[in-house]
Amino acid sequence: MKIVISTKTKASNEAANLISDFVANNPSAVLGFATGSSPKGVYRRMIKRHTRDGITYADVKAFNLDEYLGVFPREQSYRYYMSTRLYEHVDIKQENTFFPSESNLREFDQMIDDAGGIDIQIIGVGTNGHIGFNEPGTSETSTTHITYLTAETMLSNSRFFDNLDNVPNKAITMGLATIMKAKKIIFLAFGENKAEAVKRLVEAKKFDINWPLTVLWNHPDITLYLDEGAASLIKKQD
Repeated sequence: MKIVISTKTKASNEAANLISDFVANNPSAVLGFATGSSPKGVYRRMIKRHTRDGITYADVKAFNLDEYLGVFPREQSYRYYMSTRLYEHVDIKQENTFFPSESNLREFDQMIDDAGGIDIQIIGVGTNGHIGFNEPGTSETSTTHITYLTAETMLSNSRFFDNLDNVPNKAITMGLATIMKAKKIIFLAFGENKAEAVKRLVEAKKFDINWPLTVLWNHPDITLYLDEGAASLIKKQD
């Protein structure tokens, strides 16, 4: 496990440069993307590198971690988020962007495998340690599945909606085992409200079902990009 502690902007840029350089050298890369507030700076930098350096995504395949289920404004869907935050600004083909859904639930993991597996997976984390929408209590052997969101997650996500009543209570997500199959993981956490979850991961010696992110403790290639707030409860490493 590698840990990078910096400002949110610098950490985001470093993560984006790693992805951009990988795509430049591997034009048919398979990438896993996350949504929320943490990856926004990463996607801005990736767009800048695409525009400035001519890095092409024409042959890249992209799989999203999760998506809401139910009735909600289109603008709150993760497909809309990815389209407006990244896909519309690079030359990725729409048919090469994949989101978990009820229609592909049973095939989604196989779709990833058929593409060659995810080369780089971006993930954030919730204050309760959820990654994707794998809430506390999720099995470490879980694959892509439908899940109900905890009250804590719904409250946290309500900042993206008009009010709490509009937040979907159900979603579909890559499972913990699905995420662990990624060849490289970029983990993003910013702010003191993420510090306890980060501490749980860094100090983990085994999987704790109450803190889903701890499944990552022995991933062979994971880098944590943190700001000072998120890193405030861990010992600084050389």
